Amino acid sequence: MSTRQITRSCWMASLLVVLILTPFGIANGTSDYYEFDIPWDDTGGSPVNMASRILDAPAGKHGRVLAEGGRIVFEDGTSIRFWGMAVAVSSAFPPANQTEVKQVVGKLAKYGFNLVRLNGIDSPRLGLYRHWRETGKLQPEFMQRLDYFISELRKAGIYYALSINDASLKFSDIEGIHTNGHPVRHKQYKLVQLFDSRTFDPVINWHKAFYAHENPYTGKTLAEDAANVYVTAVGEDSIFNGYFRKNAEHIGEENYQLLQVRFNDYLKGRYGTTDRLRVAWRQAGKQGLAGKEILEDGTVMLPRPDDLERYSQARQRDVVRFLYRIELDYALLVKGALREVGYEGLFSLSNDWYGYGSLYVNEKVSDFVDMHGYFDHPIRKGRNGQDYREMTRNISYLQSPLRGKKAMAREFRGNLYNFLAGSLQNKPMLISEWNHAGWSDYTYEGPLLLATYGAFQGYSLLNIHTLYSYELGFKAEYSSRSLAAGGNPVLMSLSPTLALAFIKGYIEEPKQFELVTVAGDENELMDVIAQAGLGFFPERDDVPINSGFTRKLRIGLVDNKSESGKRKDSLSGNIWKAQTGQVTWKFGNPGEVLLTVDTPKFQLAAGRLENRKTRLGNLEVSLKDHGAVTAISLDEKPLSESRRILLTSVSSFKNTASRSKDVAKWNMWKNLRLTVDPGHAPVLMKRVSGDVTFTSKNMGSPTIAGVMLDGSLKDVNSVRRNMGDSQQISFPLGTVDTPWYLVSFAQAPGT
Repeated sequence: MSTRQITRSCWMASLLVVLILTPFGIANGTSDYYEFDIPWDDTGGSPVNMASRILDAPAGKHGRVLAEGGRIVFEDGTSIRFWGMAVAVSSAFPPANQTEVKQVVGKLAKYGFNLVRLNGIDSPRLGLYRHWRETGKLQPEFMQRLDYFISELRKAGIYYALSINDASLKFSDIEGIHTNGHPVRHKQYKLVQLFDSRTFDPVINWHKAFYAHENPYTGKTLAEDAANVYVTAVGEDSIFNGYFRKNAEHIGEENYQLLQVRFNDYLKGRYGTTDRLRVAWRQAGKQGLAGKEILEDGTVMLPRPDDLERYSQARQRDVVRFLYRIELDYALLVKGALREVGYEGLFSLSNDWYGYGSLYVNEKVSDFVDMHGYFDHPIRKGRNGQDYREMTRNISYLQSPLRGKKAMAREFRGNLYNFLAGSLQNKPMLISEWNHAGWSDYTYEGPLLLATYGAFQGYSLLNIHTLYSYELGFKAEYSSRSLAAGGNPVLMSLSPTLALAFIKGYIEEPKQFELVTVAGDENELMDVIAQAGLGFFPERDDVPINSGFTRKLRIGLVDNKSESGKRKDSLSGNIWKAQTGQVTWKFGNPGEVLLTVDTPKFQLAAGRLENRKTRLGNLEVSLKDHGAVTAISLDEKPLSESRRILLTSVSSFKNTASRSKDVAKWNMWKNLRLTVDPGHAPVLMKRVSGDVTFTSKNMGSPTIAGVMLDGSLKDVNSVRRNMGDSQQISFPLGTVDTPWYLVSFAQAPGT
């Protein structure tokens, strides 16, 4: 049926049409779920295809990516943000078939990804590192596949980053090195490599060999390639993590003794003699240097973190300074090796949150801060270390950022507030890993929260982890792991909209940031590190937990001129509103939970949208259940004037025949949902049913169409109401098997 054009004089007739259309739509929503397998090679033309709107091919045309204050820019001054996807390399990826490579790259481009992070290059599963150690050469067959994949990414305008120092098991064959006893196998030597000098040459030579490799398709080494954006020296580790977590349990006794030898060497360089050290560490009522500790003999003990409080302030500070030097020296070692082979791109020490100590090292040596954060990260209940099932908490982040009046919910702290804590002034923030676990009823919340938060705070990169389940391969029609983004149709359906909004800056970033200071001078910072360990911000009056959603903040680790601490903020009840006025988060009452973004070119409403009307600038939404609806301009005009608008509606998904059950409290976790069987293809998307009204000043005749996976359009009945200088178009959601709707306008008469 074609769109009905109704004037003011025919308003009663329009009401009759609405009454007819609404029950018609509900009756034809055949089930609560519909099949929605996004093919691995989905590259076709479609209004959803973002390649031409986002990508600026070839990658590297603007020169190196540089850090400029708190943002990243190209050498020619062009600013850039990255919406990225991690891809785990394996024996089957990158594909050997070059046509398949083009198809994978085409899909990434279509869904808005302008950066790919290649993970697991040193994984034992791949064997590349072992081959290099045994032969001194990089495995030709794999490197040929990697080279071609990179060259196709570059042609499409997609940048890349390489993660080559993650799996620490590659150090297990070095004689004399002890494991740290960590229960996760690939982390058992991570800490050790930071201070055991026997690993240093392999680390340096591995980086040199890999980045000196010349890609025959580009004629450039990996170090020289401007499309190779950033390097993180070591994946997810820090000496501060090893020392402060669980009273240094995961360093291991043999390695702790080695670390103590390094501690004595550090003290000798700083103080020279036992007598000078004894004087420096003396403090009434606290333990300084014990009589049996002789610096010349190397018998000064490195205290365990749980015992630090009983030692003198000077001794505590020296422990922290020693850890700082361990981490700084390692970072400089890797950075120097990269510079030696010509790498001039962005560099950072590590990623994730490891306290102010690790952040202080980043401030000194890194070009950016690299963080990780997951929404409802699955808890893995394993058997024999391999066969495991996943449990998720299945909680709403939108509903519960608080517990009680001020207490910060763990989920909020671990995914948003720690980003704020790591946002150093004059350092760009790159979030190189994030995801929201699939099979959660609230899997739409993470993408919307992080894209909104990251845009408002002015972050430079948001990188999803990861594309596919490695044991199924990249062609699998579904995912067996809840963090495999390619099998998560909710995340993938939202990606085109969020990529465009984030990269183009449609969500306004405050022009100025407010500085929050941790310490007045370096000695005070050492005290904070010793006392806080891996702790985050305390709940301070000047930095309440809603700060990241209300104002743009940056951290000054040492700044004795800061006004920090004088501002008194409140939590503003159960409504947080950004200082730009574009973002509002309402929570507390479960039935009224709502996140809205209202900008000229991008609008979204997420949360409890059922049985009420949520109004934005151009959008009015009412759903039958909780979920999210977004609208974005496809022609870079304001939504009120745009002739092509993409609307996306999502909630949750599941695999066919998947089975789960609620389980009792396990360890510190509650309300767990155990995935008994992940099921199989086809993937099933939950149907979002409801009503949408779109208001436009464009007076051309409107058409509403569902955008199908193959790019075809399926007309959706709609009602048009003339409002004088604007028009309202109302239509039902859920009558077609797709999350995407195209709102388009014909050329208005006389224009």
